[in-house]
Amino acid sequence: MSFRTLVESEDYARQKALIEPDVRRLDEVLGSTTFKLCQRPSDRRRLVRGTARLYVIPTDPFPGAPALLIAYTFDEHEVTLLWIELAGSNEDAEE
Repeated sequence: MSFRTLVESEDYARQKALIEPDVRRLDEVLGSTTFKLCQRPSDRRRLVRGTARLYVIPTDPFPGAPALLIAYTFDEHEVTLLWIELAGSNEDAEE
């Protein structure tokens, strides 16, 4: 199985720092979710139907941490993390 490289956009990096200043803790929260993205990003749901490869994935439950949503795009080599937000703050996401 091949793994894609994760690339953080500037918006994603800024939002991540605002959500949790403790980088080590946030990396723990995001670890299993980003690992899944490196393996099989197309298994997740599209953020907006009809968009070309714009997807969203919720983070896995983590003790004492809020649920987060990560929006991303991908190709055969990279997954680009576009933004991150607290789950429930984007009412427009489709199932």
